[in-house]
Amino acid sequence: FFFLLSVLIPACSCTSTGSPRGRIVARISQTTMSAAAEAPILTSSELNAISSVYSMCCNKTMADYTEGKRQKVHPGMLVTEREALESCTAQTYAGVRANCAEMMDSYQECLLDNPRKWKVCNGLRDSLDKCAIQNKLGEIAKM
Repeated sequence: FFFLLSVLIPACSCTSTGSPRGRIVARISQTTMSAAAEAPILTSSELNAISSVYSMCCNKTMADYTEGKRQKVHPGMLVTEREALESCTAQTYAGVRANCAEMMDSYQECLLDNPRKWKVCNGLRDSLDKCAIQNKLGEIAKM
């Protein structure tokens, strides 16, 4: 989850709002996002719901980016990998919303309703995954 968040929002600057609680505000710069798909800004429940789809549909681009991070490659040298992953996740999300929205919404709702019993939602996750595969989302389209 946190890995996906750092990939989807790679460039942000944080500033204090000056509030008594010292709240931090993140300003997101999407200047590196490819023109192919606009970067969605997902809630944590959306990320939880779509994470298995991302694992299947963006597997190679995720592995390429993760390998660079594992090897401690400077982030400036991972621009190509990051942009590929951002593009894949954005296109996959758009495909899920266009073709599998009802399944994703049901799965997301189930996860929210069962915060400590996600196993209850496995059937809904499987349906969402199957829909993503049938619609050839992300890298699956290239197979």
